[in-house]
Amino acid sequence: MCRLPLAGAAPACSLACAVLLSAGAARADAVSAQQLSLLQQFNLIDLGNLQASSDIEGRAFVAGNMSGNGFSMGVAGKVTASPAGYNTLIVDGSATTGGINIGTGGFTVGGNANSLEANSAAGAVSTVAGNVTGNTAVNGGTLHYGGSFSGNFNGSGSKTQVTGLSSDPLPASTFAPLQGLSATLAGLAPSGTVSMVSGTATFVAAPGASGYAVFDVDAGVASQIFDANGFAFDLGTATSAIINVSGADTITDMTNFNDSSLAPSLLWNFIGTTTLDLDREFNGTILADDATVTNETQINGTLLAANANLDGELHSTPYAGGLPDGGSSQPVPEPADGAVLGIGLLGLVAVRRGRSGR
Repeated sequence: MCRLPLAGAAPACSLACAVLLSAGAARADAVSAQQLSLLQQFNLIDLGNLQASSDIEGRAFVAGNMSGNGFSMGVAGKVTASPAGYNTLIVDGSATTGGINIGTGGFTVGGNANSLEANSAAGAVSTVAGNVTGNTAVNGGTLHYGGSFSGNFNGSGSKTQVTGLSSDPLPASTFAPLQGLSATLAGLAPSGTVSMVSGTATFVAAPGASGYAVFDVDAGVASQIFDANGFAFDLGTATSAIINVSGADTITDMTNFNDSSLAPSLLWNFIGTTTLDLDREFNGTILADDATVTNETQINGTLLAANANLDGELHSTPYAGGLPDGGSSQPVPEPADGAVLGIGLLGLVAVRRGRSGR
C-alpha cells in the first residue's frame, strides 16, 4: 500500500504512488475498452453448448459443442472487424452440425466438424483439430485438419492435414472481462426509474443524465415489465441505457419490443438469472453468463450466455454506448499487463534510489 512521505523525507514514494495510481486508472480504461471490443467483435458468445436452427449474422464463439441444422451465419457486411483476427465461427468442442453455411470468413473447431461450408473465405485459414466429415467447402481459403477427412470437399480452396492443432483454440477465459463487466454494472447506482404506465414498461432517465443511464429491475418489477404491452424508453440527454435485472431466477419475456433502432443503445445485464426465454423480438446486447437463453424470434444485439438455444435469428447489432471507467464506442486494444506492471516497477525503482541516496 502506498503512503504519503513523512515531513522531510524524499518525495520518491509519492511519485511512485502517483505513477501506480495513474497506471491503475489507465488499466481501468483499458479493460473497459477491451470489454467493448469483445462485445463488438462477437455476435454470440456461448460459454457452454449451442443448439441453433436459425441464422446468426455475425461472429460466433462456442466454448462447448455446437449442434444444429441448415442455417447460415457470417452474413457479408455483418461480421465486424476483428483486431485479433478471429475466424467467423470458433467452436472449442465439436461442431456436429447438419449443414452450416458461413457467408464470409473461415471457421476454427477444436474437436470434430461435420458439414461446414465457408463460402467466401479468401485469405482465411480454417482449422479442425479432429476429424472432418460430411460436405465441407472452403472457397478461397485453406483448411487444416488434424484427424481424418471423409466426405466431399468443395470450393476453390485447399486442404492439408496438420498435426498438433489446438483442441482449445480460444479459451473461454478470453471472455472473463465480460463476466467482470457484468459484476461492475451490477454495482452501478441507478440514474433512472422503471414503472408501468398504462400497461407499458417505461424507462425514464434522471434529468441531466449524460452518457449512459442506469436502471435497476428487481424480481418483482421483472415479473411486470417482461409481461407488459411494450417497452418505452425516455433517455433524455443520455445516449444509452444499462438495465440491471437481478433476483429473478427464471424470466420469460412476453413483451412486444419492435423498435430495433434502440438496439445499439441498450445493454441488458441479467444477474443470477439461470433461465431466460425470449418469446418476443428483443433489442439490445444481453449479458446473461449464468443463463440458458432460448429465443423464439429475433434478437438484435450481442448475446453472452451460459448456453444458447437459438430458434430465432441473432442479428449483429453491436452495443454503441458507454461503459464505466472511460469506455466508449470506439474499441482499442488492451495494453499488456506487463506494460502497466512495468510502469509501477519504475515507480518502485525510484523509491529504492531515493532511499539509497539518503
